[in-house]
Amino acid sequence: MILLLEGTSDTARIMLAEKIAQELPNWKHIPIDELYGLPFIGEADDAEELIASLACHCAKEMQAEGFSIVLSYPSAAHLLDLLHEELGEELITIHLGAGEEETYAMLFNHAFDTSDCSVNELFTHIRKLIKQK
Repeated sequence: MILLLEGTSDTARIMLAEKIAQELPNWKHIPIDELYGLPFIGEADDAEELIASLACHCAKEMQAEGFSIVLSYPSAAHLLDLLHEELGEELITIHLGAGEEETYAMLFNHAFDTSDCSVNELFTHIRKLIKQK
């Protein structure tokens, strides 16, 4: 299974991704935005698509080694087609935002309002999603 956590609140997104990776066995976190720091990315015109593809490749490699993956990125709505194309049905997309769940529910598999939900509550929701798969 590969989860994508998307949302502009770095705190909620990163804390949730790290909690998943720490508390669930065989889960690893790949923060997509940190791949911008790789030297070969540079100032490429298609840097965002390049790092998204690189993250997908890493996720597939780690999945082949028996891990489940949580990807995180601040704003991934425009990358969803690419991510779905590269990861297929393994990808579950989750938007984290304040009061925006109706807007993003059409784009993402799941959307959670982080304005009234703690990281622990979000983690409980994510664990339920994982158990359903």
